[in-house]
Amino acid sequence: MDTFWPGVDGNWGRWGEADERGALNLIDAERIRAAAALVRGGRAFSLARPLRDGLPPYYPRAGETAFDHRMITWWGSNAGGDVQAASDQVRSECHGLEITHMDALSHIAHRGRGYGDRDFTEMAGPGGVSACDITTAVPVVTRGVLADLPRLRGVDHLPAGTAVGYDELAEAAPGLAPGDALVVRTGRWSAPSPDSAPSPDSASGDGPASGSDVASGSGAPAEGGSASGSGSGSGDRYGRLSGLHPDALRFVRERDAAVVGTDGPGDAFPVPVDDCRLPVHVLALVYLGVHLVHSMALDELAEALAAEGRDDFMLILAPLAVPGGTGSPITPVAVI
Repeated sequence: MDTFWPGVDGNWGRWGEADERGALNLIDAERIRAAAALVRGGRAFSLARPLRDGLPPYYPRAGETAFDHRMITWWGSNAGGDVQAASDQVRSECHGLEITHMDALSHIAHRGRGYGDRDFTEMAGPGGVSACDITTAVPVVTRGVLADLPRLRGVDHLPAGTAVGYDELAEAAPGLAPGDALVVRTGRWSAPSPDSAPSPDSASGDGPASGSDVASGSGAPAEGGSASGSGSGSGDRYGRLSGLHPDALRFVRERDAAVVGTDGPGDAFPVPVDDCRLPVHVLALVYLGVHLVHSMALDELAEALAAEGRDDFMLILAPLAVPGGTGSPITPVAVI
C-alpha cells in the first residue's frame, strides 16, 4: 500500500476488510481500566473551546457562521399549566478551524479511496456517508498522553506555522503506548493573537503574516516533496497554523496510537510538503484509521499535569451519535 510517506504503512485489513473503527480497535477493556487507574485527585477538565455565535464559517456553503444559537421559547411556555420553559436550538459545522471537533474516518479520502480501500464515490453522498461515520467512534475512553511542545522548548507557544515532527514528539511523549491517545499542545490559544485563517475555499490566498518553523525530525519528504514549507502548495490558503508534520505520523504508527488530538487543525499550515494538500489528515484518517480531534483547549490541563510532574491522564471522547456524519463537535474530558 502506497501511503506516499516513507515509514508509514497503512492499517487496511488489519482488523478485517469490513472494519470501520480503525485504530480504536486497540482500545480494549484492559486499556480502559488502565486509563481509569490514572485518576488520582479526581479533577476533571473540559478540553473544548466555547461555541459562540459568529464563528467564521469553514465552508462557504455553511452560511454566514460556523455556529448559531437561538432561543425558541423563553417565557410563553409550551409545557402547560403553571410550568414555564425556555428552549433553544443550535446549529454547528462538524469541521473547521475554531470548533473543537472529532473527525470520523469518512471525513477524508485520498486518490479516490477512503479508509479500508473504499471507493469514496460510494462512501460519501448527499445523504451522508455509508461507512465509517462518527457513530462508530462513540464513545472513546483511553489513556491520553500530552506532548507539551511549548514546555519542551521553554516557550509559551510555538511560532505560527510550526510543523512538529517525529523527533520532538518522541522526546515530548516517550511513554506513548498502543491504544493511547496522543494529545499535542502547540500553545495556539496562549498566543497573544490566536492563529486564524481564511476559509480553504475563499478567494484570498494569504494568511496573517507570522514566523514559521519546521521541526520535521529525521524523516525525509516523499519524492518531489519539500520539507521547507516553501508555500508553493495549496496549504498557503489556510494561513499560518501550528500543527503536525507528516513525519509525525511515523511516531503515531510506530507507537500504535489510537487517537491524535491537537489544539490546532492537525496539519501545519502552510503544508510543509508539496505532494499532498492535507498530509496528516490523509495519513491518519485514510491509511492508519486514526481518528483526529482538533482545536482542543489544552492550556489548563497542561498546567495541572506539569504541577504533578506527569503527562498522562484519562481521556473521554463522546462525539454526537449522528448516523452518516463525517464528524461531530465534541467536549473532550480529561480526568487526573
